[in-house]
Amino acid sequence: MDPVDPPDPPLVTTNAWLNWYNELLQVRLDYVTFARDETRYVSSAHGNDANDGLTPQTAWATVGAARNWVNSSNPTGETREVLFRRGDVWRVSSIITTSQAGVRFADYGDPDDPMPYLTGFTGVIGPNDSHWTADGVTGVYWRHEPTAVSWVREDGDVDLESPLRRMSSASGVATHPGSWWWSQSESRLYIHPRAQDDPRSNGKLYEIAYLTSRGFGVGGDGSLVENLRADGFGLDPFDSSTLREAFQTRVRNDDQAVIRNCVSYYGSSHVIAHFAGSSPIQGGIATFTECVAGFTRPNGSGETVLNTYAGQGECQTIFNDCTVARGTLPSFEYEGRRGDPVFGHTGGAPATLGLTIVKGLRVVDHPNGAKRTGRFNNAPTAGSLREVRVFFVDSIVEGGRGSGDQLCPLFLEGAAFVNCQYTLAPDNLGDDAWLQVTPVNGWWINSTLDLNLAQQSDDTFDLYRASASGNSARCWNSAIRVTNVGPTKTIRFGGGVAQYSAGCEMVNTILSLDDAEGAFEINLPVDDSIVRGNAYWGLDRHSADDRGVILDAPPNVRKRPEVESPLTGGGVPLPGATPLDFDQLRSIRLADPPTIGPLETESLPADINVDGSVDGVDLAMLLAAWNSNSRLADLNGDGAVDGGDLAMLLASWGVVVP
Repeated sequence: MDPVDPPDPPLVTTNAWLNWYNELLQVRLDYVTFARDETRYVSSAHGNDANDGLTPQTAWATVGAARNWVNSSNPTGETREVLFRRGDVWRVSSIITTSQAGVRFADYGDPDDPMPYLTGFTGVIGPNDSHWTADGVTGVYWRHEPTAVSWVREDGDVDLESPLRRMSSASGVATHPGSWWWSQSESRLYIHPRAQDDPRSNGKLYEIAYLTSRGFGVGGDGSLVENLRADGFGLDPFDSSTLREAFQTRVRNDDQAVIRNCVSYYGSSHVIAHFAGSSPIQGGIATFTECVAGFTRPNGSGETVLNTYAGQGECQTIFNDCTVARGTLPSFEYEGRRGDPVFGHTGGAPATLGLTIVKGLRVVDHPNGAKRTGRFNNAPTAGSLREVRVFFVDSIVEGGRGSGDQLCPLFLEGAAFVNCQYTLAPDNLGDDAWLQVTPVNGWWINSTLDLNLAQQSDDTFDLYRASASGNSARCWNSAIRVTNVGPTKTIRFGGGVAQYSAGCEMVNTILSLDDAEGAFEINLPVDDSIVRGNAYWGLDRHSADDRGVILDAPPNVRKRPEVESPLTGGGVPLPGATPLDFDQLRSIRLADPPTIGPLETESLPADINVDGSVDGVDLAMLLAAWNSNSRLADLNGDGAVDGGDLAMLLASWGVVVP
């Protein structure tokens, strides 16, 4: 397969699409995986810049030495790599940006040691430091800090669970335990420790990021960055500009770059990104796989954890098995959930994105998690499913309070969401609210939405707001479960005039209202070509749906229906006789026509390759993913493939799925 100009994808509802995707991903990874001509080693613990850097025993010490070498004159065009020693730490305000072709930044050393850690938190205040001064206000301390402070961490990675909040004044710090503020006029850093203890005796480490620039930026064809962690880059207390991420691909046109198995927190308005450039730049082929990121800096509008952009469009981007672990850092302006987990766009119409795939995305539930669900602007127009070139597949949004707002698309313009699981519990959006505004023209297929409206005002709440004609929300073989609607509230599939949604389709979908107080309306035209073959619990069957099934009990949309359930015998062919080869567990669908809803057959978490049994193949796949965050092999969902997952697999050894 040509990694630059691959063949058109098969239908995304078929196993052929998955095979096509896996081959495309592999050829793009293979393109950047080759032996480099020259290698230099860097170790902050054991290196010396007076060394030649040619061996682990003669490693350099600093990022600066590596930066100078990578960007030095290269008239013969040799490919170069820099390897950072695992377990070492570098505190620097910027890392390396280069346009050299074929460059590689990676790790070396004991694989059991932590990833090489490059951090923009260059200021280190040791435990029990005597230079803190009690402010006279209970719980508040300050120290002289003449350089502008961008962010403060308390107690290392504990801060990832409960980050310090940036305030706008010393009085704000006084009222908020777990906060900080830097006073430019006083040259003072104020803190209010999370546990309201004394930094002169609490034994905690405090780290400060001052003005930081970009981390790794690779613009040459064939570039690869892998197995590294970089935190705290692109932070600036005065400048809200973006494009200074910890990991950034900058390739253009048909050039390719890969970011693989990298981790980053505390970033600019994006944390890991592709940026081909503004007008008239276009293109670039970027692949991000098995990366973990979170905590973008608040900028007042467009915070995004994963991002792709080309001014004139045509960029091709894959986000494969990536985890968005956090959203936006808390500040006096914003608290709680905020920001997009993944976003793609161009400089505006008529420019459009190229082939864009989000596969296996996981958005983690956290009080400071991402608020939205992922979106793209300027996707290519798709009049049919075969024309789609923007895909969300096998993605999970864990949700929690605040994870839904007015930009949470299920029917993204020109995109297909397939085999996704969304759990949304939006904060109160006020009366007459909605998850998505028009235009609505996309597909929600074999997917599950759990929508908890407990926080909403008593009024209408729409999955999308149809304020004009021409909407095409296509909901096929999915499940929509709504809870806590409230006695005076109405949830609507489509808001506005029903005829505005004449291009919609609702087929083989389970609709469940799990309380008897509110109402659930399907605001679609009375047309059996639009609504057919669905199942209903807690709401009336749509008047056009003569094949619809009324359920006698609330359905469990995450479990295979019982044999006697009407869900197992219902179902109608999908529009255009579209095949659907798999259920939501990626087991083979057995019924033809398909059953109602996304689940049909039972599987086991330990059956990694979904072949119906737990055996040596699954064990080999788990071991191959050891110490990674592979979503498939992370059986217990704790973010790492380790002994806990192995124990689960062995407990199911030999079990065959009935």
